[in-house]
Amino acid sequence: QILGGSPRRLDLGRFQDRTFLYVASFGAFTQSSYKADQGMKAMLGHLAYVLEGAKELPFLRPCTAQVETEDEQFEGDFVFGAVSNSTSLGGVLKLDPETVQLDDGLLELTLVRMPKNPLELGQIAQILGQGKPQGELVIQRSVRRVTFHCAQSFPWSLDGEYAAGEETVEIETLPQGVELLLA
Repeated sequence: QILGGSPRRLDLGRFQDRTFLYVASFGAFTQSSYKADQGMKAMLGHLAYVLEGAKELPFLRPCTAQVETEDEQFEGDFVFGAVSNSTSLGGVLKLDPETVQLDDGLLELTLVRMPKNPLELGQIAQILGQGKPQGELVIQRSVRRVTFHCAQSFPWSLDGEYAAGEETVEIETLPQGVELLLA
């Protein structure tokens, strides 16, 4: 592939002054990507992230935020938020492969509202597994730019690495910002 493949330009994201290729996220299970022990990751793979994420459940708290895109605003308590350039996040959250393009100058915004009861939690899990959100529990949009105004600073993960959050976080697309050979 390296010798005979063709390079492809893919979009990047900019989180404040840092760039990312895959995802910038906050909330549920995002800390497990950088808190999971390296030895456990090598031994258990994806299961190491799941186990680390399970430890977060008792401490899960929503981020109260106002989220602005070019066209819309969303307000509320969000248990998870992500801006990504992928059809899958952590192998758990699916995005519609018919709408996600890695080189279209857009990133995918995903917001998951804090469930109010076990029924809503079940609905959210079903929506995330299907990759076709409907209603207000899970919001997905393709965006060029998004600004998060949070009631307090919140930790983020950028491509699996810790990133300090601030009360206001700006994320934008860097269209076709990197050239890669894809298999």
